[in-house]
Amino acid sequence: MRRVLILALLVSSAFGQEALQRQIRDIAAEAHGKVTVACSLPGTPLNCDIDPHAHPPMQSVFKLPLALAVLHQVELGKFALDQPIRFRPEDLIVPKPYSPLQDQYPQGGVDVPLRQLLQMTVTLSDNTAADILLRLAGGPKAVSDYIASLGVAGFHLMDGERELHRDLKLQYRNWFEPLGAVQLLRRISDRTPLNSEHTQLLLEWMQPTSRTKRLQANLPSGASVAHKSGSSDVIDGLAAATNDIGLIGLPDGGQLAIAVFVTDSMADETTREQVIAKIGRAAYDAAARVTISDWPAYGGGPEDIRFSRLKQIDRSNVGKLEVAWSYDTADGPGDPQTQPIVVGRILFGITPKHKVVALDAATGKLLWRFDSGVPGGGANRSLVYWSSGSEHRIFAAVKSFIYALDADTGKPIASFGQAGRIDLREGLGRDPAKQSFVLTSPGIIYQDLLIVGGRLPESLPAAPGDVRAYDVRTGKVRWSFHTIPHPGEFGYDTWPKDAWTYTGAANNWAGMAVDAQRGIVYVPTGSAASDFYGADRKGDDLFANCLLALNAKTGARIWHFQSVKHDIWDRDFPSPPSLVTVRHEGQLVDAVAQTTKSGFVYLFDRANGKPLFPIEYRKYPASDVPGEVASETQPLPTKPAPFARQSLNVDMLTNRTPAVHEWAVEKFREFRSLGQFIPLTVGKETVVFPGFDGGAEWGGSAFDPETGLLYVNANDVPWTSSLAENVAGASGKKIYLTNCANCHGDAMLGAPPSIPSLVDLQGKRTVAQITTIVQQGSGRMPSFPNLSATDTAALARFVLSGENKELQSSGEASLPKYRFTGYHKFRDPDGYPAVAPPWGTLNAINLNTGEYAWKVPLGEYPELVAQGLKDTGSENYGGPIVTAGGLVFIAATNYDRKFRAFDKSSGKLLWETTLPFAGNATPVTYEVDGKQYVVIYATGGKSGKPATSGGIYVAFALPR
Repeated sequence: MRRVLILALLVSSAFGQEALQRQIRDIAAEAHGKVTVACSLPGTPLNCDIDPHAHPPMQSVFKLPLALAVLHQVELGKFALDQPIRFRPEDLIVPKPYSPLQDQYPQGGVDVPLRQLLQMTVTLSDNTAADILLRLAGGPKAVSDYIASLGVAGFHLMDGERELHRDLKLQYRNWFEPLGAVQLLRRISDRTPLNSEHTQLLLEWMQPTSRTKRLQANLPSGASVAHKSGSSDVIDGLAAATNDIGLIGLPDGGQLAIAVFVTDSMADETTREQVIAKIGRAAYDAAARVTISDWPAYGGGPEDIRFSRLKQIDRSNVGKLEVAWSYDTADGPGDPQTQPIVVGRILFGITPKHKVVALDAATGKLLWRFDSGVPGGGANRSLVYWSSGSEHRIFAAVKSFIYALDADTGKPIASFGQAGRIDLREGLGRDPAKQSFVLTSPGIIYQDLLIVGGRLPESLPAAPGDVRAYDVRTGKVRWSFHTIPHPGEFGYDTWPKDAWTYTGAANNWAGMAVDAQRGIVYVPTGSAASDFYGADRKGDDLFANCLLALNAKTGARIWHFQSVKHDIWDRDFPSPPSLVTVRHEGQLVDAVAQTTKSGFVYLFDRANGKPLFPIEYRKYPASDVPGEVASETQPLPTKPAPFARQSLNVDMLTNRTPAVHEWAVEKFREFRSLGQFIPLTVGKETVVFPGFDGGAEWGGSAFDPETGLLYVNANDVPWTSSLAENVAGASGKKIYLTNCANCHGDAMLGAPPSIPSLVDLQGKRTVAQITTIVQQGSGRMPSFPNLSATDTAALARFVLSGENKELQSSGEASLPKYRFTGYHKFRDPDGYPAVAPPWGTLNAINLNTGEYAWKVPLGEYPELVAQGLKDTGSENYGGPIVTAGGLVFIAATNYDRKFRAFDKSSGKLLWETTLPFAGNATPVTYEVDGKQYVVIYATGGKSGKPATSGGIYVAFALPR
């Protein structure tokens, strides 16, 4: 859960304003993305613009907010406790003659270990701080354990007096209490999420003062406020400092905004009252805007847990939902899979042809529309929002470009990249003009960095899947992580020598999550190219198929886990990970959960990658294809149990009708069906179950921090495929088999709806149209810039008419010996899955225990329902969200066009409605003007039927 801390300070000249303002900026830099810092200094307006990009590193001590700043350093791992920090005499906040401390340090300064600075400066010896900690943490031992975990000696907890204090040789007394208290409060409440009981205890403890009612008048209706003030001596000879702490409870009960006001005794009570009231209002507004009301990022926030604390819509009234507004993008058919983002009163979305729209989130009224002029299409799952002070930017992807747009106007920001955009094909060590590199899932923000991956071809030639961080202001690359290691880099020896120069992919196409507090970005990657035959990449192939934990500021690897060694099954990690907090073996653990196409959930300690449930390495058969060397073992978690079936046998085949069952049995006898990780063979179809589209898919999962339940939807349909030997020479057919049969199959049947059939295109497409699609890509299909104009024209003529003239082409030498024959769904003659239902499910998994809370079918076929066959489940693309109102919202289903709400505790269906197109996207929820909305982007595109695709944003709300 994110919360907002507003720190405000009003100081007199005695405290050294320049040094103090610099320290405030240091705090903002370290806390960027976690807390909002507002400062009120003489001549500086409240909520001043603090630019974390330009701050110097923290080098000083004995400044008013030091306890806060230093503990941020420890939490974020910026400094080890033994890290020396330059301490200079001029950094002392109190000038001579009041401070004898200055004389104890050399003129040029001295390097002091951070551990010693903590011992010298962080003090919590006032009853106020102790009581806050004791109330939240549940007793003295919890506080002691926390302090001990920091590795800082010198703290003692006096149970009798309920005080935290320590002995200082320098007779330096306690004027950091409110700041230190707030910081530890925030840290402990992060590890033990605040709930309404916590908030109520705090508000009750802070008994109303004479100012409480006046402060309440400055806050919105529904907020509760408490206030406490006090004073403490600072240093002998200096006037006492007065501090005020204000706690503002938000209407939902589980959030808490904290306002701290510190001044010296020269500030009169009226001034202090006015400032604390302003701070309280700012705290409330910021917390309500950022923490509760918005959906400011893909997945709801950097943690990507798709959870909202809004609960105006709940179990009791969800059945009354009605359409509040809709917006038709009027941009033709498509399959953008977009989850919009909402910031303030504006909803930002994407059209089927990848134009960007800004809508009034309460009415759906168009505010602006951006058209890059670049023809777009296919997946474009969200946008990225970044702000600093008065700057507000939207980052939008169109094909291989990322545009920086002014969030208020939609106009490109010319200072970003080249004329407002960057090209992801550049900087990869390959000829940019010959690369296909497309951003289908949005990047993620860490401080002033935009971190991105990208989608690449699944066969060679393909670019390497480098993870890159760009400066949000300039578009310049700040760091790059090689997922195919270069010489001297970790993992280089898991590939053939110089593989980085010719192989490709191992890319992050699914999205990421970032722990802003720790400064770690979590990056799931996919398989290396080519997906299904890896003779030219023998070895485990790090960092393909990995969950990477990288230093978000530098790109340095912290830890990794590889889920598939030497992947020859296209078992990419399909969705962003979820950053969760679970109770494991009696302790709260910050963890990262990652779902897989094969139907498993991995759960790791977020800091070090240690699995929370055991992982077993099991042996699997070798490949019988010449040149291929499959890994002997693959890892699988022992818990939770898989959420999709893992193998196919004859007893699991369809019984929809006797005739269809007989057909399925005969067809099944033609297959190899031996379970997971069975290498494909030549000339015989091998069953892959769950199929190539999962299991889990790009829609991702939702996590409820109130219960520890993870919600994940799954496909439960088998697919098959095989390998075939490449044939030397060059002709339209051979070019097709080498480049296109990988997806569309040897017979050009495809795998509708995701991969269209190319049969009978004569009269529907022209040679010129097909050539354009091959050169530019379309939908899920990448571009093929490596093909010459002659090759492309020959390919187009073969697809249209079967013309197959031999060409003079020199592409033979780079061909692998074997190729993939295509994605084949195991479907009956009527087009339904040839296995028994369920064909799609929604699952609730308790990550505290690894056990299932419930599982229900997801989706239906309307024509089968009419025949009495209900609750079959269906293929589904798009993910769930979960709310404090007790609900899980999900659309996703391909064929019934339904948008549903389930009881998050039981899986009971509470509401459903029919959309204009299938909602193959993940919904969002937000609040504007006290009204909660739920929005889904209805686009269709996966039913395989004509006229079932478009682009309409539909918002639902309760009637007034």
